[in-house]
Amino acid sequence: MHKIFAKPLFLGKHIVYLPECQSTNEIASKMAATSELLEGSVIITDKQTDGRGQRGNTWVTEAGKNLTFSLFLKPSFLKISEQFNMTMIISLAVREVFEKFSHSSQVQIKWPNDVYIADRKCAGILIENSLKGNKLEEMVVGIGMNINQGNFHVSQATSLFGETGAEFELRDVLEETLIAIEKYYLQLKNSGLHAIRSNYLSKLMWKDEWHIFEAAGKAFNGKILGVDQIGRLIVEKDKNQYAFDIKEISFLK
Repeated sequence: MHKIFAKPLFLGKHIVYLPECQSTNEIASKMAATSELLEGSVIITDKQTDGRGQRGNTWVTEAGKNLTFSLFLKPSFLKISEQFNMTMIISLAVREVFEKFSHSSQVQIKWPNDVYIADRKCAGILIENSLKGNKLEEMVVGIGMNINQGNFHVSQATSLFGETGAEFELRDVLEETLIAIEKYYLQLKNSGLHAIRSNYLSKLMWKDEWHIFEAAGKAFNGKILGVDQIGRLIVEKDKNQYAFDIKEISFLK
């Protein structure tokens, strides 16, 4: 698990393993600020005691059963206004890995970057950026993937074990995840945004379906139409289109 990975070109060539820590994102950010951390470095732990998710949520995971790690990247080829492109490629890569190992056709992305199998969450992603001028200088990508855990304190969670009944080698899943992220990262760097965006929208949960959402304290019937260039969710409501940021809308049913 903690040796460098041979297959990826540059991801996972430097591994920092911590048996336990509060947050791998926090460790990665501190290391990047105090040393020359190599792009592609992975900070990984068996037990994360204060993992963070989107919307200020916590990420709770059973020690030694799952993957909790952070990846350090330097996407300086992107403008600040293009940072959602990274959200798309990371979620696409993680989704692809879950599809490969679960053999499920129901692996989707819940906007902006949670990964679900059917209606249950199997992975969460938290991206934190360091900016320089109008460019993205550095990026810490925190990823939590439910792999071998069988029981969860919430019914809306699942894992590869929960879906297949089989246990998986964590190192194998991590290596496939790094390979997938690297593939999409290089595709984005080589002007492949159009294909990436089309792929992301095709895997977006609830797209073109009518569901119940909540915004500004009120529930409403809406349909996801897509995502705009800065990552806001575009939802049809009462024959009009509205754009929502991450904290402005909730998925109900």
